[in-house]
Amino acid sequence: MTSEDLIKFSTGQQWRKARIKFYEEQKETINRLSSVLSDMPKGSKKVYDNEAESLTVLLDKINGLIKEIESETGNQEPEIRKQLDKLDSKSGLILYHYYVLGDSMNYIAREVIHNEKKYTYKLRDQALKEFDKLN
Repeated sequence: MTSEDLIKFSTGQQWRKARIKFYEEQKETINRLSSVLSDMPKGSKKVYDNEAESLTVLLDKINGLIKEIESETGNQEPEIRKQLDKLDSKSGLILYHYYVLGDSMNYIAREVIHNEKKYTYKLRDQALKEFDKLN
């Protein structure tokens, strides 16, 4: 696994998080809609039941999509972690927080390694070079 693979994994993680966020927002919209529908005066029971059934089916499909997206993440992460474990602790920590967890460099500099951001970028670049040498 190379640094390019690590970057692709990170981009994929961000894409998956964005899709999950979108689907969660759609679920919230559906839940608000269903509460509005349930508060409306009831007309035909058959029409109301059809609408409720349609919303339930839609929520089930969205939940299925979310589970499918979440399951996509598991295939590369163990391999990445193994390779990161071979690096020195600071390098592995920086790469793990940045590429796997998706933390910002500001956060990593301030909260994880307690250094200046500029120095943290330098450490990340060195860590990527070390990561490539492991192959």
